Amino acid sequence: MKRLVAMLQLALLAGVVSWTSPSDAGGEAIAVVVNDSAGAGKLSRDELKSIFQTRTTRLPSGEKAAPVNLPQGDSVRVSFDQVVLGLGPNEVARYWVDRKIRGGNRPPKKLGSWALVLKHVERTPGAIGYVPASEAKGAKVVAKIQGGRVVAP
Repeated sequence: MKRLVAMLQLALLAGVVSWTSPSDAGGEAIAVVVNDSAGAGKLSRDELKSIFQTRTTRLPSGEKAAPVNLPQGDSVRVSFDQVVLGLGPNEVARYWVDRKIRGGNRPPKKLGSWALVLKHVERTPGAIGYVPASEAKGAKVVAKIQGGRVVAP
């Protein structure tokens, strides 16, 4: 029994130490961007969550959704996942392992940088991704993540 209590305390401590609050990358807002062909004007947190968990395969306009992620551990991705998916990095990894085992849709494609995300979104119909808001100049923004919340663009 003492061993079980010690293990639970250790697990709790590990969770507290590894958990970070849902914030924006370095305090900067994050812009969710889509290809210009997408008819979406603005997207809610629930819509984004469904698209980035690949439970929804179409944008509200009816166009096939092609979500893209930044690499795991990237501060912008960590903030995005915490606010939109409500999951920390370890929980996101477990989510996709579970989806793979159960035969669900594949995870969004990973791109190495926000610059690649912008290029991909610009060139790919139905593409949707996220970048620091200061880098989204000229891109079609459908939502912002600011102050730990999803807000209208």
